[in-house]
Amino acid sequence: MQETVYKKIEEACVSASAEITGTEVHACNIYVGRTKTPLAISMARALAFVFMHDVYAVNYRKIAERSSMSVRAVMRCAAKARELRFIDPVYRKCYELIENRL
Repeated sequence: MQETVYKKIEEACVSASAEITGTEVHACNIYVGRTKTPLAISMARALAFVFMHDVYAVNYRKIAERSSMSVRAVMRCAAKARELRFIDPVYRKCYELIENRL
């Protein structure tokens, strides 16, 4: 069941991010790359972490295992996205699109 939840969130985040930035992104690519990733990928990844944890109550350890990142890095990424959704209009619009799709 959790695998379907992960896939659903990842697809919603990727499609919303691609729609806003105009860059094509695939769900298999959101966990690839650690530094200097394009905006579309970093936004999809960060917002996927936020939705997995805040909406679907997946703990950070499981998210970290799925993304091959440390728990601390996942928490930092999600915290940054939570902040940016109130500050940055691009993140805000992407968050709203994802919210509507889920």
